[in-house]
Amino acid sequence: MLARKVSALVQAQGSLVRAARYGVANSPLFDHRRAKTRELWGKTEDDDAEVLVFPNEHLGENHIFNWALNLDGIAPAREAFHNLHLRGLLMFSQGKTSPEKTLLAKAPAGHKTFVVAPKSSNPSIGTISDEEFAKIARTARAHLSDVDRLFVQDGAIGNLAKSEIVIREITDNANVGLYNKHTYNRTKTPDDFILQKEIVGYTAASFNEIAELGRSEKSFTVVHPEKKIAVTLGYGGFSASRLGVSSLASYLSFQKGDLFLPADSISNGSSSLLVFSPTSVLLKGLNVYGANNTIWTAGNRLTRAWGGFLLPQQPAGHQLRRGDAIETVADGKVNVVGEWNSAQGTSIDGPSAVVFLTTAAKAPKIASINVQQAVSFLVKNEFDSFQKDEILAAFEKRLQDSGVKLFVVRDDTLPNLSESFNKITANDSSIPQYKPSA
Repeated sequence: MLARKVSALVQAQGSLVRAARYGVANSPLFDHRRAKTRELWGKTEDDDAEVLVFPNEHLGENHIFNWALNLDGIAPAREAFHNLHLRGLLMFSQGKTSPEKTLLAKAPAGHKTFVVAPKSSNPSIGTISDEEFAKIARTARAHLSDVDRLFVQDGAIGNLAKSEIVIREITDNANVGLYNKHTYNRTKTPDDFILQKEIVGYTAASFNEIAELGRSEKSFTVVHPEKKIAVTLGYGGFSASRLGVSSLASYLSFQKGDLFLPADSISNGSSSLLVFSPTSVLLKGLNVYGANNTIWTAGNRLTRAWGGFLLPQQPAGHQLRRGDAIETVADGKVNVVGEWNSAQGTSIDGPSAVVFLTTAAKAPKIASINVQQAVSFLVKNEFDSFQKDEILAAFEKRLQDSGVKLFVVRDDTLPNLSESFNKITANDSSIPQYKPSA
């Protein structure tokens, strides 16, 4: 009883000291929670001590989880953090933090992506042999089994149960872990940590002996569609593996009859739009349901691919907050990753219309287009897939079968884009037919 009273007195005293120092009114309960959070980290034990506590489990040290990682070819040398919270990821991250606790990081340029396939219809994705992939995968697993700290994120690409692609990402870099935390939708991990996943990602960011593998790249990602594995060697930035993982997700979605598209999705409650844009209309301050990529399911639903956004600048109306990250790449590009503020459902109705934003100066403010014109506009978009031709053909058939209305909107009409969208959803008969300039 006396010990409890003393403990409560110490907690209250600490709360008053902080209140006087920082001008905040922390309660003893809040102070107690902070103390319990610190306890989760455990204490580092001296390997030479006469007595060792076993099992000394704490954050980063869970024996059941470590055994589960063995199924993925990883035997953690020391700590392995599973779905670590933002505060912990920021603590281990490399870079500076802003007053809002946003990570400010830097990254090299020149990251490459390859796929094990006879050919790739995407010029941004090269090809690699099965034998070379096997050597790279073994190297990554061995390296990740030898580092002091791992960050593992379980999540899903897609947010609808029938269409989601469950993924486990394993990395030795907290910046990458922070990106993964924002990027993947939540999924339930079983108590034994043996996740029924479709993709396994390995990112050995601290590996710096790539030249010994006979490769000239400073960092690269290789993808094996049949084995459903993405491997990244070297540090090319926190989102370096994005193209590789996206291409693998696109491949698996296509097998399910779904279309993984480089488009945003917007819903106003009564109707939904699929919007193809050079970046993301999230930058324009519109109420976006899904940013960067949307999955158009075989059941005519739209579900966002990612749980957060990855953009070249801060989205309009988005307040930077703890755990968001801004990365400046050596070639001048900027990557901003975070989660938008509004709550989102698992899916929305299939598109009432499909819209393409164009920067063509002579294009009308808004015009309707046919299926062939829609496909020609889509060809110009960057695709996160090595089977672009197959997806284009499936997209054309989906448009023909659904009879969805198609439009082109001039990008420089922004920020009045919402006015154009109102016309589209209202089936405004005054919208002209698009006529390409000669």
